[in-house]
Amino acid sequence: MTGPGAGAGAGTGASTRSGGTAGPPPSPRVPPTRDERRAAAATAGWLPVRAGDLAGVAWTLAADGVPRGARGAVRTALTAWCWPARVLTVGRNRYHRDDRRTTVSLSRTISPGVAIAVAAAVWLLFRPLVRGMPPVPVFVVMGALYGYLLTLAVLQWLRNRAERTPEERRGLFRIAPQVRTTWWLGRVALRDPGADRAAALADATALCRAVAGPGETVGAVAASDRQQAELEAEGFREPRGSKGMVILTGSA
Repeated sequence: MTGPGAGAGAGTGASTRSGGTAGPPPSPRVPPTRDERRAAAATAGWLPVRAGDLAGVAWTLAADGVPRGARGAVRTALTAWCWPARVLTVGRNRYHRDDRRTTVSLSRTISPGVAIAVAAAVWLLFRPLVRGMPPVPVFVVMGALYGYLLTLAVLQWLRNRAERTPEERRGLFRIAPQVRTTWWLGRVALRDPGADRAAALADATALCRAVAGPGETVGAVAASDRQQAELEAEGFREPRGSKGMVILTGSA
């Protein structure tokens, strides 16, 4: 049951002390849906990775992780060596363009707790498989697996080392601060070694602006001063008191 006068005046706003009527409260900003974000990404020239894109996108990621000095048959062989691991690690919220020759991830920041939970789940699933097997085959398989992962780590280290100048290598480590952002921009991976990385980064920034909703931010980490200068040229800004991390503010 409503009180006196609760019919016609309802929904028009509350009365103020001066006799006026206050407007309705401002509606909260609704973030775009996944379909709206993907439509905006398509307008910027980026397509989400589907099941049929996994092989091509993984090849681009593998080729991008090869040291810069590798060319010709050596580069192809190293790319093929890294390709299986890249197929298994192509995550969600990854986009591609140029017939899968350029790819970048734009995903939510994953907390350490999620990574620990995933690792624990993998270990719990792996234990029943090896419990009844003889120890020698298990050691051989595990040794081969660890050896493969070690080669991937070495190749990635060489690739990251090539990003920094000798002066930067002798300087301080670039460690990103614990700044919370809505999205995380991964490395822009290019399949062709001679591709224009500045243009690819500009396209990735356009993707960020298209996908990020009102008030959302996009974080990225630069591996070198050169990368940070390129990101800042595209509108990313370094938070005060940090070194290595830059943030792009989304639409207002």
